[in-house]
Amino acid sequence: EEEEKIQKVQKEKEKEKAVKENALEKIAQEKKETKKRVEVERIRYPVEDTELPIDPALDEMPRMATDFMVGQPNVPFLLVTYHFLSNFNDVISLSQFTFDNWETDATPTADNENELHALLNQKHNSWGDALQVWIEYRSMTPNPAIPLPECLDNMTPIRALGHDVSTALEMVHYLCNEVASTEEFRTHIDEMRENLRILNAEHRADVSEYRKMLREEEKERKKQNMEEDSGSDSDSDDDGGSSDDDSGQPKKKAKVERADDSQTMEEPDILAKAGASRREMLEYKRMMREMEEARKRKEAEKQAEIRAIQQKERTEQAQIRKEKEQRQAERERKDEKYYFEARRLGAFRDKILGQDRDYRKYWLIDHTRIHIQVDGGKWGYLDTIPEVVQLLNHLNIKGHRECHLRSSLNACFNRLCSNIKKRIEDARREEDSRRSSRLQVKSKEFGFMHFTNSKRGKDAMYPWES
Repeated sequence: EEEEKIQKVQKEKEKEKAVKENALEKIAQEKKETKKRVEVERIRYPVEDTELPIDPALDEMPRMATDFMVGQPNVPFLLVTYHFLSNFNDVISLSQFTFDNWETDATPTADNENELHALLNQKHNSWGDALQVWIEYRSMTPNPAIPLPECLDNMTPIRALGHDVSTALEMVHYLCNEVASTEEFRTHIDEMRENLRILNAEHRADVSEYRKMLREEEKERKKQNMEEDSGSDSDSDDDGGSSDDDSGQPKKKAKVERADDSQTMEEPDILAKAGASRREMLEYKRMMREMEEARKRKEAEKQAEIRAIQQKERTEQAQIRKEKEQRQAERERKDEKYYFEARRLGAFRDKILGQDRDYRKYWLIDHTRIHIQVDGGKWGYLDTIPEVVQLLNHLNIKGHRECHLRSSLNACFNRLCSNIKKRIEDARREEDSRRSSRLQVKSKEFGFMHFTNSKRGKDAMYPWES
């Protein structure tokens, strides 16, 4: 009967165990099915921007400035002409200028070009030398072979055509198209493309070599760390073995050492009680003193070796840190050189950064601000660092367009901020150091050529004017 009871209890336990196992298997199966269903139903970002609700956790869109000096209808011509003249200034023999300079001087520059065309249309050959002198005077590189005062006296003033901003920009735009259609310009573009291809290949090889060097350094550092860890483990094993021999009790070793010290201190008294002579006692004390001095010398030498090793390690670490900083500075210098050379060769022309959810286009035409093109022909810009940061925080990376736009902004963020700071510093320096004003001139003189600097004085003259 007892055996039957035991068997019955065992069967009941087995049934309960089987029921629990079945329940656990069922729960695990339900979890797997739920996980698969969630993965199927899960939204895979990024998606279409307009399908996403506006996230209140993101910053608001920064308010863009629209105060262009030429007016909204003329902004496209202003940007296109600046883009062409600034990128191909070496082809058409122009000096570097900023977008602020071009926006401020768009009308006078166009009028001057119109006056140059009026001079070129003259049928008199005697105007050739005077025109050359005029151009050299404007570029501040006069020709010493031709006396400037005589040329200016012999030249008659050309009546200003007085075009408005829109007409002047359209004329400059037409001239840019004419220059771009010439064979010399196309040949120059082909040469720039070939040079850019060679430059990109060299830059990729340089970056690949730099990354390979970093990987080798990281591998060497990990190897040294592993060797140091293995050495410390072996030292700890040796210490553990010696402690096992000494019953593994540091306190007991300290007690033994203190006992030995007390014994050495008591030995002279023992010798005195044993009837040792004074000479023997002095000899013993001298021997103990020499032993103590030898021990101190060894300890000092050991400490000196430790300090020397530590100093060597600090020197090596400082040298490694210095070499790393030098490599980083060299890398930054090469990247900066590549950026300016690639920009000169046309790698960053017409760079559209991307679009946001409302299909606004963001352009990096001028490298000191972000131009924004809105549907309907309206233009604006962001020209401060806080506005750029606010724009980055406003973009939602769950959308296709804004994710691409944010990655493009992050790629050029540091350089854009540096250019913005430089533009602000240059404007402040120019405002503080230079105060120019036009003078009233006679009808036979060219008024737009004459200016004075408050620091030079009104009576001061340039070297070629003397």
